Amino acid sequence: ICHPKGNSKYDDCPLIWKDFSNKGYVTAYAEDTPWMGLFHFNQIGYVEEPTDYYNRPYYRTSEDHISHNAGLGGLNGKICQGRKFGIEVIRDWNLDFLAANKDVPVFSFTWCSALTHDYLNMASLADEPHLEHLKTLKN
Repeated sequence: ICHPKGNSKYDDCPLIWKDFSNKGYVTAYAEDTPWMGLFHFNQIGYVEEPTDYYNRPYYRTSEDHISHNAGLGGLNGKICQGRKFGIEVIRDWNLDFLAANKDVPVFSFTWCSALTHDYLNMASLADEPHLEHLKTLKN
């Protein structure tokens, strides 16, 4: 188990995408609330980008300029990026990653927490985007 504290970073942790990368896979990691993300909330997180494709730089800028809560008040995570749910932005990013790497093995880890971080009853808003994602992957 690797759980850095204080000024430590996650770069040296034995996370699963490193195993896939070592076996020749193209790797991706994305999340919809990087300011409070899995590896960065009250922590340094990563110094080097952890995967081949990494959405944090884009999403941090997006959070500052086009993210909002669609009039739902003071949620910690911004549920919308412009005119789309953040979960849809992550889905589309992942589908673009898969399309760009269709001829090579891939490993993608995505994490979406904006919808449910503050209100668990908002989880149903993720049903349709997830269903569409799964249908697209199936086809």
